[in-house]
Amino acid sequence: MIKGVIFDRDGTLIKYVPYLFKPTDVVVYPGVMEACHLLKARDIQIFIATNQSGIGRGYFSEDDYLVVERYIERLFDDWGCPITQTYYCPFHPKHGVGKYKKKSHDRKPNPGMIQRVMRQFNFTADELVMVGDSAVDINAAKNAGVLSALVRTGNGQQTELDGRCSPTYIGDDVISIVNHFILDQ
Repeated sequence: MIKGVIFDRDGTLIKYVPYLFKPTDVVVYPGVMEACHLLKARDIQIFIATNQSGIGRGYFSEDDYLVVERYIERLFDDWGCPITQTYYCPFHPKHGVGKYKKKSHDRKPNPGMIQRVMRQFNFTADELVMVGDSAVDINAAKNAGVLSALVRTGNGQQTELDGRCSPTYIGDDVISIVNHFILDQ
């Protein structure tokens, strides 16, 4: 039985904007809130795990990122779909600047953020699903041993065509993934 869903942020829950750092650029995809209400009705917790190399590259600050994170969390709260926890990885092994230039177990496709959800909330791998629009999301799920769903929003259609990952399920949008995959587990 699924007890938690870990969503990638950009391209999955909200429209993909390269190096998003302004709350005014946040646009939630249609059906996302309805999907989250369905999860909440089943007592399934909602998490976000997002790579944020824009911090590491020096495009925006960690404080800028946190303003957007808090905005998104308030938005979901206001719509009755609280995010249990948001995890982010600001590091990049090649393009990071200063303290942000390093390898990180949290940077997807590494499983660190998913494993943190498991540790901090006492989930087993079979109780979680990772939903994202890129190969790094799906491969992070694989590396953590959890189910995965590729969404065709954001970069998802191109990811599907590239064939660089093998998700457990593929859906057009978050609501179809929740209705036809997650709630069926």
